[in-house]
Amino acid sequence: MNTLTRGEISRTALNLKSAYLGLLVAANLATVPGQPLMAAWRSVWPHIPDPSLTLSASGDRESYRIQAVFEEISRWGFKAMDAHVMTAAQIATAVALGDQVTESAHYDLKDPLHQFVRHYRNGCAHGDNRDIRPGKLKVPAHFADITLAYSLNGKRTTETVLPLRHVQLLQAVADHFGPPAAQDQTETWKYYPNS
Repeated sequence: MNTLTRGEISRTALNLKSAYLGLLVAANLATVPGQPLMAAWRSVWPHIPDPSLTLSASGDRESYRIQAVFEEISRWGFKAMDAHVMTAAQIATAVALGDQVTESAHYDLKDPLHQFVRHYRNGCAHGDNRDIRPGKLKVPAHFADITLAYSLNGKRTTETVLPLRHVQLLQAVADHFGPPAAQDQTETWKYYPNS
């Protein structure tokens, strides 16, 4: 069980909401021919003509040319970005949110919002697939216009909770547990030369 305060859960939900919305904007910009994200990179770091991204773990290192990555993504369409990257982002934020709520000391087994978050998290974490068996929904689980019922068994979780409802759920959880804790600003933006 985590020891987060209600305000920390609220802050996490707001951070997840902002991150998801920011990724939605950046992901869709990345698919635009002409690579506007590369132009943004060059406006911030004009002195780095051919930037690369270096990933490392346990002494192993690989570098990827950022322009080549952006060129590849710019050949995708919005539909591909939405189907793969944004669905993955929705799943990741749903699982993170669900873990925060269900593992907290503030989790209420009888609260319909808490139950909805739990089922949403589980559906996302288990292959984006709802597994609702008869007799297992002992406590109501609903949010906005979505009520969990056996009729949703086997359906994709992210097709039941569309992106708008996902963002609204993150806000509803923030409001429910709020007011939010202060934003952590101990690690602010820094300039990193090409490394």
